[in-house]
Amino acid sequence: MREHLVTVESMSHSVLPKLFVKNELTIRIIIPININGNAIRVRLSNFYGKNNGSIEHTTIAICNEKGEIDPESIQDILFSRGLKAKLPEGENTVSDLIHFQTHPGMYLALSYFLHKCGTSGT
Repeated sequence: MREHLVTVESMSHSVLPKLFVKNELTIRIIIPININGNAIRVRLSNFYGKNNGSIEHTTIAICNEKGEIDPESIQDILFSRGLKAKLPEGENTVSDLIHFQTHPGMYLALSYFLHKCGTSGT
């Protein structure tokens, strides 16, 4: 079967407000889907970051428009076959391909866990 990658865009959380400076933080982005597909790659950007960054763990799941996820659909997103994503200053990082069926009208929840986050722009 030929893979059909779906490209969606979502607003980034490139600069976290000072309110969110914590040792640990999970951020969830709700992404509306408007096309059929059977594979996903996630691109994370630190293009405007002033420091190297990392994300400890990223998952994707089917959810409703309020962000309530279907626990049966949760899948880990891997980066170079590992859970941790390195975000070099001024660069993008792309995940490994995962097989995930999408269709118009569905919502996906992209959740990522940051450790020792701050306002560095990562």
